[in-house]
Amino acid sequence: MTNWKPRGYNVLSPYLLTNRPNQLLKFLEKVLGGERRHVQEDDEGRVMHAEIKIGDSVLMMGDPGDGSSDHCHIHVYVPNAKAVYAKAIKAGAKSVRKVEQKQDADQRGGFTDPTGSVTVWVGTHVGLKKKKR
Repeated sequence: MTNWKPRGYNVLSPYLLTNRPNQLLKFLEKVLGGERRHVQEDDEGRVMHAEIKIGDSVLMMGDPGDGSSDHCHIHVYVPNAKAVYAKAIKAGAKSVRKVEQKQDADQRGGFTDPTGSVTVWVGTHVGLKKKKR
């Protein structure tokens, strides 16, 4: 019997509509170490569907075709949020929030990719801070 989902895919994969999918793919490769899995273009060279693997997840995206796209947010756990944040800013991202630990057990910060399509929140699980007495 054939498996009901392809090997290497999670049950749920986010799908982004972006006016510049090629730029977003390059940015995600550079900053998050993503690996392109599939890119399907139409006769005019627009990306109709693309997939990039980041860690153990697949992010799908495509050009909406009509020039509209909704801004969205994704959260990615990484080994070193501060390093990835710095790498993103160097690659042209706009800072949303510097990496810091607030009330939870994660260090977290965010940036918007150079295309303005997606805000990426990066987090590293470090455990809860001990309360000072």
